[in-house]
Amino acid sequence: EALPYLPSKRYKIIEVRVPKGCGVIDRESMEKLEDWAKGGPTPVAGKLSEARKELAIAKGKRAIPFIDEVIQGGGGPLVVFSAHREPVLELGKYDRWECITGDTPAGKRAEIVSRFQAGFLDGIAGTVGAMGVGLTLTKACRMVFIDLPWSNSEIAQAEDRICRIGQKNACEYFLISSNSEVDKIINSSVTKKAKMTSHVDEVRRGD
Repeated sequence: EALPYLPSKRYKIIEVRVPKGCGVIDRESMEKLEDWAKGGPTPVAGKLSEARKELAIAKGKRAIPFIDEVIQGGGGPLVVFSAHREPVLELGKYDRWECITGDTPAGKRAEIVSRFQAGFLDGIAGTVGAMGVGLTLTKACRMVFIDLPWSNSEIAQAEDRICRIGQKNACEYFLISSNSEVDKIINSSVTKKAKMTSHVDEVRRGD
């Protein structure tokens, strides 16, 4: 019933380069990843988890110039999500930014969201698990995913933090992607399952 009142969505892929060797996994882990991409079980532990974390940290650092560019270009504040804590905590160090992780107390979360919605922050960063459900962040109409969770339902929930009743602008979503083969497989598979590939513009950036 709410769909006719929700704004449109548009997606852009922002490519960055991570150092050679970043996120590299062994053959066995790659086979598990490729099997997952074809519909197999989620390989959530071991070397692949370590590689995903390494990639998230590297991509988070290389996404900072793009995030600064978006903020400085106007259009209001920005919401940033990651499946990992490290990029979120790093963004939380910047002036006029706050972050929400699983360690953020409920009262503090409410205070951060209130300040964000009131226009006192340039951005808010959160882990998908901690900030992806139940919060209204409609002060922003733009969202960046440093990396993606395994579940497309978690992505949909995170997207809806800005795309909900009360949002008056079209929503724009940016996915930070890298030259890592692991990253390419995960992003390709998850975005297809989450139907994020419609209305996608690919934007390539340098190192």
